[in-house]
Amino acid sequence: MHRKQILRTVIAVLMTGLSVNVAQAAKVDVFAEFNKKITKLEGELKKEKDVTKRYDVFLKSFREMGELRSKNPRQAEEKEINMSLFMDSLAFLPEKKDFQASKCKDYKKEVNDMMKSYAKDQKEPFVDKAFNVVDLICK
Repeated sequence: MHRKQILRTVIAVLMTGLSVNVAQAAKVDVFAEFNKKITKLEGELKKEKDVTKRYDVFLKSFREMGELRSKNPRQAEEKEINMSLFMDSLAFLPEKKDFQASKCKDYKKEVNDMMKSYAKDQKEPFVDKAFNVVDLICK
């Protein structure tokens, strides 16, 4: 009987260790995935010719980035700040039904103003990336 208890304990410890390793292996590097999504978005926007289709691509990608962040653990503070700067700089863009290509100049100005408010002496790279996305949508 004592051997059975030891065997159960050893098996339980091994199973716990395996589940921890599996969980760690499944852990996503959110910041790296976030950057991949930005790069993919920029590539897709460059390929698309129609401004409304570019906006659809942007909205889909923006939602995916938000879900990626909400479903995964927080990253290091600097990474969180950079992702937030990107998302906050684009959060003001309207829903699809309210988007107007004729207002692209206003959208660019809004992101440009955010860029100035975040960094007076230098550009924030992720706000600059957000400006690039709006520029690609509106080209």
